[in-house]
Amino acid sequence: MPNNDIKSLYLMGIGGIAMGTLATMLHEKGYHVVGSDQNLYPPMSTHLENLSIPLCRGYAAEHLATHRPDLVIIGNVIRRDNPEAAYVLTKGIPYVSMVMPSTVLPLPPRKPGGVGHPRQDHDFGLLAWVLECADFNPSALIVASSRTGSAATGWTGTVHGPGRRRI
Repeated sequence: MPNNDIKSLYLMGIGGIAMGTLATMLHEKGYHVVGSDQNLYPPMSTHLENLSIPLCRGYAAEHLATHRPDLVIIGNVIRRDNPEAAYVLTKGIPYVSMVMPSTVLPLPPRKPGGVGHPRQDHDFGLLAWVLECADFNPSALIVASSRTGSAATGWTGTVHGPGRRRI
C-alpha cells in the first residue's frame, strides 16, 4: 500500500540505465533522491549530477548512516553481502527491489510497457507498437542522451505506430 510519508530515497546501483532512469523519474516527482554505485560513468553519471542528485562512489554503510533515507531501493546488481545491503538488513531500514517502488510510493497507475538498453530502441519501439495495436494502451519510457551530456526521460501516453492494425 502506498505510503505518503516517504520523502527521501536511496537507490543502490544508481549508475545503471534502469536505476538511473528510475532515480530521474522519482526526482521529478519531488522525492529527495540519493544513490550509490561501484562504478559511475557518463552519460548516466553526468545526467544525475546535472539533476543535483547526490552520488556516493562505492558501497559503504556510512552512506546510508549519513543520508538516513525513508526507503532504500535495491538494484538487481546488489547481493546480500554488499556492505550497504547488510546495513539495511541489520538496521531494519525499509527497502524494496527496483521493480517494486510502486507498491510503497504513490505513483501513477501501471500500464504495460518496457525498458531496454539504449541500443535496443528499435526493439522497444516495436514492443510499444505491438502493445498499442493489441489495445493495451502502453506507456513508453523514453530515455535519450546527447553527446553533450544532456538527457531526457519521460513517459508518453499513447504510443503511435505506423498505421494501427489488428494483429
